[in-house]
Amino acid sequence: MSQPTPQNVVFILTDTFNKHHIGAYGCDVARTPNLDRLAADGLRFDRAYPGSPLCTPARGCIFTGLHPASNGCTFNDATPYRQVPILGEVLRDADIDIAYTGKWHIEGSGLYLGDGRADGGFPEKWWYDGRNYADDIGPEREAIWRRFNRGTWKEILERAFSEEDCWATRLADRAVEFIEQPHDKPFFLCVSIDEPHGPFMSPREYLEQTSADDFEIRPNVHDDLQNKPNWHKFLAKGHRNVEEDLRFFWRYYSACCTYTDAQIGRIIDAVHRNHGDDTLIVFTSDHGEQMGCHGCWGKGYMMYEESAGVPLIVSGPGVPEGASNPHPVSHLELFPTFLDALSLPADPRLHGHSLSPVFENPEKRLREHVMIGHERFGNDGRPGIDHRCDQPISPNKGEYFPIRCMVDDRYKLVINLFDKDELYDHTEDPYEMHNRIDDPTLHPVRDRLHQAMLEEMYRTRDPLRGSCWNDRYAS
Repeated sequence: MSQPTPQNVVFILTDTFNKHHIGAYGCDVARTPNLDRLAADGLRFDRAYPGSPLCTPARGCIFTGLHPASNGCTFNDATPYRQVPILGEVLRDADIDIAYTGKWHIEGSGLYLGDGRADGGFPEKWWYDGRNYADDIGPEREAIWRRFNRGTWKEILERAFSEEDCWATRLADRAVEFIEQPHDKPFFLCVSIDEPHGPFMSPREYLEQTSADDFEIRPNVHDDLQNKPNWHKFLAKGHRNVEEDLRFFWRYYSACCTYTDAQIGRIIDAVHRNHGDDTLIVFTSDHGEQMGCHGCWGKGYMMYEESAGVPLIVSGPGVPEGASNPHPVSHLELFPTFLDALSLPADPRLHGHSLSPVFENPEKRLREHVMIGHERFGNDGRPGIDHRCDQPISPNKGEYFPIRCMVDDRYKLVINLFDKDELYDHTEDPYEMHNRIDDPTLHPVRDRLHQAMLEEMYRTRDPLRGSCWNDRYAS
């Protein structure tokens, strides 16, 4: 039997891209024509999830193929355990032509922008992390970049960079150059775009296209958080007028999404011009953004779909056009999918499965469940704040909030080890307004997902596995 012909892979990774702000995922007011085109040309996964809805843990999961708890990246600015192979190292050793440009965030420097040094087995030539970008624009402009979305709309417009001075443009420039150069062997390119993560920088022309009246209110923005975890209520404090906050946020976030989409379009066009018949394009985001839903903003401490669900679109040879898959898949699937596309041997130590069978049958259920986790946001060591005895400890960057979440085709179970658990029925309650954890009619569902969670924790040798999780719903 002949070996399959290797494909090239172009992997586009964004940060904080809420899938509900993409036209292909049903948002009528989003302006994302290039991602919509990619979905029309390929396969859209409607139920994709990260290993954890937080930057470093999500990225560690992607680039090691292991759950965050198993690879060491359990909080922001962590780095994988030294014995864990990273994707770039594996592909380099297999003689694949590799390149990485953009945000890395798993080097363990403790610096959001990184340290400017190539990592993960990827060569220095194409590397361009946040430190490289900041050094290029200089300290004065870096300071402007960092505070871009502060203040009034007029001040935001005045601070906007030109398109050629924005980070994502410079990444797309490098990606196009790499794609267009001669390649005498299969290649893997990752373009890791920080946008639309804060500070949400985008050129003025994109900002001027937005309107304060052109935004979408999801029903769960008005969630009263009854029967929800106490710390969700704490996170929602300070945002009592969520609609007003969202109206302002939506303008610069939407502009940044559209600007990011334009740079993704440049990369897609370069692939089609030069490698349209031999290159797989994969797009996803490390996590989403709450955008005021359930009164919360950001990501990490909650498992709601807005932050814990991610877009995932694949296009290229062998991928059906205009198709969608309705079943849960994980970022754990990406590493084995890349190996598969590059005709490299499968790695049995990986926790995920190649998406290739779904390319052959878009309706295929690849797995029964997906597990998502969270332990802490960061590791800066700051103590929590005791807001009197009737308030939860402030979930700041130093706090420890272990969560394990299990999702299947219909239900989501969230075990918040130090707080109230959650159970949602996505068929009857797609916006996750009604926590059914105390509903006795759903105890069989709860127990089934709890058992599946325990099995996955033991299968992957989760360091937190043990009686604290086992006994949560002991029969």
